[in-house]
Amino acid sequence: MGVVSAAELPSKEVGPALEILVKEARAVSIGQGDSRLYYNATGWANLVKEATAILQDYHKRFAVRAGMPKVELASRLRLGKQSPLILSKLVEENVLAEEGLSIRLPSHEVRLTPAQKASIDSFLKSLSDNPYSPPSDRAPEPDLLSLLIERGQVVKTGEGVFFSAKAFEEMVAGVVDYIKGHSKVTLGEVRDLFKTSRRYVQSLLEYMDEKKITRRVGDDRVLY
Repeated sequence: MGVVSAAELPSKEVGPALEILVKEARAVSIGQGDSRLYYNATGWANLVKEATAILQDYHKRFAVRAGMPKVELASRLRLGKQSPLILSKLVEENVLAEEGLSIRLPSHEVRLTPAQKASIDSFLKSLSDNPYSPPSDRAPEPDLLSLLIERGQVVKTGEGVFFSAKAFEEMVAGVVDYIKGHSKVTLGEVRDLFKTSRRYVQSLLEYMDEKKITRRVGDDRVLY
């Protein structure tokens, strides 16, 4: 038996025999009820080995990424619709560790080269120097940028528009407070509020709409 679902087995055979195998470490049980899965010990060990090898290679090739997207690992392991249960079991057993929508080996840590760290520091400084009108031509390489977004240091509101987390929070709070005091706000009013350009304000407001903080009513924004 590699993997079998409890729902695929006659009910009388699901209980005692499989539970004995689990207790004897000859099988692995995943999940509960009819959605429960059973791997034999060899099948589970092979899965652990394959998942580990895939992530070792991924971390080597993409050293500054926090982890591999869960959907990609599930696809490569051919886990199908049961992937959430199986990945959760691998995390529970400390074979893997979760990083939001990504997954990694517990031993993996992002290690930046001096050049990469300098690139990040320069970019963050540029955002801090012009918080409401940040430059769009100073972004680091895509993997470094993704790392900053994953760490919550940078917010991407649109194509080529990035704010520091601090500036983004200040702008969102400012828009929300203005609407609470005036019932609504226009793009022009937000532009004047932060003394920035239409490009940045439009990107910010569209992102706030997407996140259901605000919603557009004609030329105005109101709270969602």
